[in-house]
Amino acid sequence: MSQTIIPEKQTVEICLKQKNYHIYFYQREYVWNKDTVETLLNDIFYTFELSYAQYKDADLSQEILEKFNWYYLNIFITNNIGGKVYIVDGQQRLSTLTLIATKLFHLTDNEDLKDTLKECIYGKDKWKGNIFRLDHDKRKEVMKAILEGSEYKLPFKNKTEETLLLRYKDISEYIDKQNLSGKRLDTFISYFLERLVLVELTINKDDTPMIFEVINDRGEPLKPFEILKGKLIGALDKQDTDIYSVKWDNALNHLFGKEDDFFPT
Repeated sequence: MSQTIIPEKQTVEICLKQKNYHIYFYQREYVWNKDTVETLLNDIFYTFELSYAQYKDADLSQEILEKFNWYYLNIFITNNIGGKVYIVDGQQRLSTLTLIATKLFHLTDNEDLKDTLKECIYGKDKWKGNIFRLDHDKRKEVMKAILEGSEYKLPFKNKTEETLLLRYKDISEYIDKQNLSGKRLDTFISYFLERLVLVELTINKDDTPMIFEVINDRGEPLKPFEILKGKLIGALDKQDTDIYSVKWDNALNHLFGKEDDFFPT
């Protein structure tokens, strides 16, 4: 087994802005609930308020911002295959940060901050044009609706679509209650981008199955049908995994909300 693990400390801006992430076929749907998202927001705003109370009368500058308490957002794990960066662990957190960035993008009139947030939400691909930083077909349409502020055309095609839209509404309502405007809004956006810190662990692709098993042994475990998908499709050659992952997802969509009945434990 390779021992190559490369850690890198990153701000939210660096994490989201500098690369596009692809989501592995075995990754579960986006499933964070309202309580989990609000706990994250509570922690972020609590840490922000401690520093803002101390420096609110000072003109915002890089020097002042660097005096704000930083907040650790945990580790996310990636590997690189064929020039593409894949998320091994951390999809839930990165998805939530993208939703927060989208809400802040809608709030601010500061063009410089707006441009930076936009680059955190989506980038450009020479073949595809604009693509979301977390690139996966099952979330493109709903993320486009959220970004544009338009109504999403129901019904939902998968659990990820539904949960992304619900959590964005929760995030939007939460942030609307924080009285963010003017200097306070600009300061919070700068804090969000530059003082929230993650650590990216880049692993060798050969270590991915082992990491996957360890991840499943902690936190909320994958459901049996999610593990089955990973084991079946993971045995295929890389060029076939995307094709059969789509076939699996399309079949599972017919069971939307009834998966546990079809795959009893």
